[in-house]
Amino acid sequence: MNRATLEEFWAESERLRDLVEPWLHRGGRLPLLRNLHLRSGALAYQSGGGKRLRPILLLLCNVVCGGNEQAALPAAAAVELFHTWTLIHDDIIDRDELRRSKPTVHKLISEKSCAEMGLDVPTSVHYGLSLAILAGDAVHGAAVDLLTLVNTDDNLKLALVRRMERSLLPGLLDGEAEDISLSLLPLEQVSEKQVLQMLYRKTALLMGYCAWAGAAIALGNPDLRHPWTMELRRAAGEAGMAFQLRDDILGITGDEKTLGKPVGSDLREGKRTVMLLHALVNAGSSDRARLLQLVGKDDLDATGVAEAVTIIERSGGLRRGKELADKYAQSALARLEHLPDNKARGLLAAWCAYVVGREY
Repeated sequence: MNRATLEEFWAESERLRDLVEPWLHRGGRLPLLRNLHLRSGALAYQSGGGKRLRPILLLLCNVVCGGNEQAALPAAAAVELFHTWTLIHDDIIDRDELRRSKPTVHKLISEKSCAEMGLDVPTSVHYGLSLAILAGDAVHGAAVDLLTLVNTDDNLKLALVRRMERSLLPGLLDGEAEDISLSLLPLEQVSEKQVLQMLYRKTALLMGYCAWAGAAIALGNPDLRHPWTMELRRAAGEAGMAFQLRDDILGITGDEKTLGKPVGSDLREGKRTVMLLHALVNAGSSDRARLLQLVGKDDLDATGVAEAVTIIERSGGLRRGKELADKYAQSALARLEHLPDNKARGLLAAWCAYVVGREY
């Protein structure tokens, strides 16, 4: 299979991002929200840039099936907005204060309220959290609204909305709930299988939806069993797994400036990852005891993070994460062989290669 070069992939990605951006900035009716703090929160992540991997995936899947990318642009923007509201709520759940080197939505609104309303710190924190929840809800609504603007017949529009709200949404929420539940269990009671199932729901389901939606719009057919749609959906889900595994690896080994968030925060919160669980099972008794002492400590300093990473690497945890990511990525690439051999397929292959090899 021909694979686009990295230069070709980035050039096409930039072109597709430029097509999607106006739809994102329009954001349904988000710019018309009257409350200024609510509006700034709802629009914050759209204006902050980003890789736009999900809209690009949807558009490439549309074109590989012979579609017209212009007709699919509202759906491409919709999946990015759907992803955005989950980030706003996820940042609240994780108590994160930075995303892409900038304040998270709840932190941004809290800071604004202190300066503009003269609120004390506890009140401003609660205000920021409250408005961020509402901002996430508003962005979710905008995503659904954009799906109704896709240039296709009403039955397919309804299928796009129903699958997002009746299948993707509850699946993703289940994954988020499972992530929270697993974080409260002792590490020894969490299995790799549970973590992989949680990652599939939290990340891969949305990737699969993007692929299905792009193909369905191109084919004028929402049937999940269509051969091209099925292969694209499964390939995107596997690439999504590779993406999330790579994200977890970068969370403990990446460059803080490049990532835009503190490296080691996953270890401080004791995040249940494939790498950590594998290390705990395979580490020697002293390494295992030390790792249990280090992870889950809010005040873990850079030296402690480095020590924990060394133990995870020595115990084969990083290797396990990379091997799994590569396995999912290779399976995704193999599925693309069953699709029409055109330029878009080569770009999809490059997209899959990027998500497992990325450094940020």
